[in-house]
Amino acid sequence: MLRGVEASIPIEEVNGAAYISAATGTGTTYTVTAKAGAASGDTFTIKREENGTIIRTCTESGKGGCSGGKW
Repeated sequence: MLRGVEASIPIEEVNGAAYISAATGTGTTYTVTAKAGAASGDTFTIKREENGTIIRTCTESGKGGCSGGKW
């Protein structure tokens, strides 16, 4: 579905680059997860809850921009 909306967003790793690994949503919520390239290995997620709260989390591999599970 994501490719149908914006074909230029990568959904798999190519040449070590970051990509969107998951995207879901409703009329009022969404969750998008991106994986950094192989050199980092971090995973970043942004979530919008129904009340409008935005939550940003990440998993650390020790090599990228994730610090303490937040970004």
